[in-house]
Amino acid sequence: MLQKQRQDKILECLAGGDYLSVDEAVKLFKSSPATIRRDFMELAESGQVQKVRGGVGSKRASSTLPFADRAEFCSVEKEKIAKSAVSMIKTGDIVFIDGGTTTFNMASYLPDINIRIITNSLRLASALEEKKSDAGWEIYLTGGFLYTKSGILLGPNAQSSLAQYHANLAFLSVSGIDENGIYNNSELVVDMERVMINNSDRTVIMADHSKIGKHGLVKVCGLDRISVLITDSSRESKDYLLKIRNGITELAQV
Repeated sequence: MLQKQRQDKILECLAGGDYLSVDEAVKLFKSSPATIRRDFMELAESGQVQKVRGGVGSKRASSTLPFADRAEFCSVEKEKIAKSAVSMIKTGDIVFIDGGTTTFNMASYLPDINIRIITNSLRLASALEEKKSDAGWEIYLTGGFLYTKSGILLGPNAQSSLAQYHANLAFLSVSGIDENGIYNNSELVVDMERVMINNSDRTVIMADHSKIGKHGLVKVCGLDRISVLITDSSRESKDYLLKIRNGITELAQV
């Protein structure tokens, strides 16, 4: 089978399902693992699929995959975005950090200074506890029910406990951003993000290029509520960022 035919077949498989592993593709197309990996790499680089551990996923599937797999999407870009985000935090700040895969990367780079961190992410809280800041970070975890797929706390109790606090900065991950605003794919997640936005001085949106020009199930807010958008410098999103640039107070590309 020619490379173009094989890659078209890979895309057909993903049209009917959200994930295709290397092993499955080897059996389907009777090709070597090295050949399949090259196909997956080329399709990912062209933006037609998303790379995940052991295979590829359809672009629409990124919000429904388990946390560990979603974390693999644009992982290099997410790391760069996280490093840029933590540089905004100063001694004495109170910060909201949501439970997204991009914001989770902040745990690796948070400065060892006196700050208070309020989150609904068990994964983030656990990662911060393991890091054990010498400066004595204060970590506040909301109540609520545990959405085990993402390790986040949601629901009315989570919202009411979060609403008690006010932060200098809110750091949020999103499923999409377009000229009308920012989006996420869960109403319960959106409810939490709206509380964070309303109860913070500045809102920082962390979104890699795969989120630019995309929308989701539920609109969180308009662009006018965003203080800073941190994204990567991919060519894929360049034109769309120019389109929405005037609607955003500050744009940081890393």
